[in-house]
Amino acid sequence: MADWQRTVEKVWPAVHFGRSKVETNAGQHVFEVEVYLHELDPDAARVELYADGSDGGGPVRQEMERVGPLAGTANLCTYRARVIGARPPGDYTVRVVPTLIGVAVPLEAARIVWQR
Repeated sequence: MADWQRTVEKVWPAVHFGRSKVETNAGQHVFEVEVYLHELDPDAARVELYADGSDGGGPVRQEMERVGPLAGTANLCTYRARVIGARPPGDYTVRVVPTLIGVAVPLEAARIVWQR
């Protein structure tokens, strides 16, 4: 765990977003985003679609699926998620959270990169 935390602290400032898009079809929003992970192993980061709670409900946190690295790039991956179109796309934002089995994030590693 200590090695993972040192690696995250070292490379986390370089983690950032590339292009993103959202399409709405058949009552669903499909979000797609590029995430540059620098030297971070893609398995050490969880990319989530996030929206604050509404109507007394809790926040929406949906893990995005890694659909592959972009050809010819170093650790630039594309992620995708689908959500029901009951809320406008602008309610959602993408975030990257460091992840390791057995570690409570962000309590033990207070780092989150937000798209906006």
